[in-house]
Amino acid sequence: KFLDLIYTNIISSLKLNACRYGLICNENGFLLDDGVVARIDENTFLCHTTSGGEEKVYSWMEEWLQTEFYRFNVNLLNVTEQYSQITLSGPNSFKLLSEVTSKDFTKEKIPFMTFVSCKIFEYDCRIYRISFTGDLSFEISIPNSKALDVWKKLIKIGKKFDIIPFGTEALHVM
Repeated sequence: KFLDLIYTNIISSLKLNACRYGLICNENGFLLDDGVVARIDENTFLCHTTSGGEEKVYSWMEEWLQTEFYRFNVNLLNVTEQYSQITLSGPNSFKLLSEVTSKDFTKEKIPFMTFVSCKIFEYDCRIYRISFTGDLSFEISIPNSKALDVWKKLIKIGKKFDIIPFGTEALHVM
């Protein structure tokens, strides 16, 4: 109910392991931020924001929770700094993930706007089937302490798929 009041669309109807794109507007109707919300379990949602937008969104939610919706039984926790998000995009991304994870990453088994919890190499992670690039794309959410190791291994194993690293500036140009 709380997220339904924060986002411009309905979040409460999300199924488990599903994601939904959402917009957050300020009290004047101007866009504050956007991002993907994932339903982790019956009462737990993970709200992704734009790059660098997490503090603004967290503060916005906290303000509304404390001033208007204080009777709701809601706990907010900003976990942004605990995780790294590695995007893997392109026509061979599911093939690479199939080689390095504990899941079968075919297009049919991991539908768009869903996620799976699994292992990548030996580390627990969540892999979201979402795309900001417009191509077949996955976002790997991994604890920060494991991210560099995962990154290096993906680059090494991905060479046979002609993997090329890109950053947010290149992404925005594309």
